[in-house]
Amino acid sequence: MLNKRILSDVLTLGSATAISQALTILVLPLILKYYSPQAYGYYSVIIAMAILVLPLATGRYELAVVTEESESRVRLILGALFSLSTYSTLVYVVVLVTLDWIGLLQIQGLVQVIAVGLVLWGSVHAVIAAHMLNRQGEFKLLSAIRLLAVISKLATQLLLAAMYGFGVWGLLIGLFVEQLTYILLLVWRHGLYFFRSLLVPPRGCLDVLRKHRDYPRFILGSSFLARVSQELPIIVIGRLFGMDAAGLFSLARRLLDLPSQLISEAISKVYFRIVAEKRRTGSPFIGRLDRSVVSLMLLALLVSPLIYMFGKPLMALVLEAEWVAAYGVIAMLFPMHAIRFAVIPFQKLLFLQGLQRSALYFQLLLLGTRLFAFAAGWATDSFDTLILYMMAGGIFAYLILWYIVSGKEKEVIREAHEAAGA
Repeated sequence: MLNKRILSDVLTLGSATAISQALTILVLPLILKYYSPQAYGYYSVIIAMAILVLPLATGRYELAVVTEESESRVRLILGALFSLSTYSTLVYVVVLVTLDWIGLLQIQGLVQVIAVGLVLWGSVHAVIAAHMLNRQGEFKLLSAIRLLAVISKLATQLLLAAMYGFGVWGLLIGLFVEQLTYILLLVWRHGLYFFRSLLVPPRGCLDVLRKHRDYPRFILGSSFLARVSQELPIIVIGRLFGMDAAGLFSLARRLLDLPSQLISEAISKVYFRIVAEKRRTGSPFIGRLDRSVVSLMLLALLVSPLIYMFGKPLMALVLEAEWVAAYGVIAMLFPMHAIRFAVIPFQKLLFLQGLQRSALYFQLLLLGTRLFAFAAGWATDSFDTLILYMMAGGIFAYLILWYIVSGKEKEVIREAHEAAGA
């Protein structure tokens, strides 16, 4: 029963992701024809600066939307999340402006800071909407919304570039349209509840947040470090080697993440919901690497070698010459991404398995390897050196994570068998 449920839900989300990614890949050559690596680099840096603090803007309370037993308390959590994210965004914008004013951060004007704030606020509500639909098991609606959002973004970006010659702002406006799709979904489902909660926080918000304080207490640190490890490279590369290099790196990483986005993230959402349900009802659960999950992972993993083997000729065929250099980054990062793909679905399960401290240590280890790579790239003034050190450090860190997760799986299964025998 569990296998069929996982398979059905994962295929529903995975198929929507596959279609949206296929549309993105088909339209990408047209978009990159109008947008230069420099514009794409600025766009990627703005997104990275926003996503960097996404866990801090929510406190990771969005996970409580899935695990909370009471529907009335879920409404309180949603209202609290709206207030928390809005005020956090305003504070972050003020911090960025202050850092720029005192010369510690070079930003391309106040408009870019506002763009970072808008991307952050929109990203928070896209995450909230996805978790709300995940709780309700409405994977078909979530899939439809995801497709609509991606189509809206791509159409806007292409239209603004082809007809009006927009640069980086064409990309950003397309992203805002995508995020607006999720925000409208929240308004449709919950009316003006979120907006009222900004002025008058719902009674009982603090109580329900205290109940779920384990999320910011145990998982916020590792989530924030994960974002730093993921997004900081784009910011640092843009700073050290220019926005052209940041644009090439961002494109390479996007293509390498395709297998992960096709199946791995869908597995993560579905599997986390099933385990959370068992935890809410007090039922014992075994967080084993389910056979259907492993099969889906292996199937999607076949996409990675195809990107590595045929990426260069395909990129030369459909992309402008200035973008083909991104394949060099793909070739260097490929081994790390192949290993990373295998462990992504079960990173979120570390919290439910009582391995919060291990998750934090893993993220510290991964961030340490990234910082070492940044130092090596800066010392040698070599973009290739930075990428190679990132690849080697990432492989080491993800193998350590796999060892932790697989060890816990064996321990839980052994305890379950001993309990059954008793």
